[in-house]
Amino acid sequence: MLVQHKPIYLIKKNAWNPNAMNATAFQRLVKEIETVGFLDPIQVVPLDDGTYRIIGGEHRVEAARSLNYTEVPAVILVEARWKDEDLQKFVTVRLNVLHGKH
Repeated sequence: MLVQHKPIYLIKKNAWNPNAMNATAFQRLVKEIETVGFLDPIQVVPLDDGTYRIIGGEHRVEAARSLNYTEVPAVILVEARWKDEDLQKFVTVRLNVLHGKH
């Protein structure tokens, strides 16, 4: 795993994130990031086109976008096993069970 700051325009949502956040919770997240910055990096998998798919942290990325961030801290999951979309889906759901609502 690598932790790097990545340009936000290279970060893509995944199609299977089950986590829902209401507007009030999202605004709290925006305020938290605005006040203290990122406490946890997002988790992403590099894609063949040079972009990154979010595995964990979609709402943090959206909050950063709303605050006009140009980059976000990210754990880059580079090991070969992360090419497996089933593993990506499992981890996305698992992280949401730990941190959010599903």
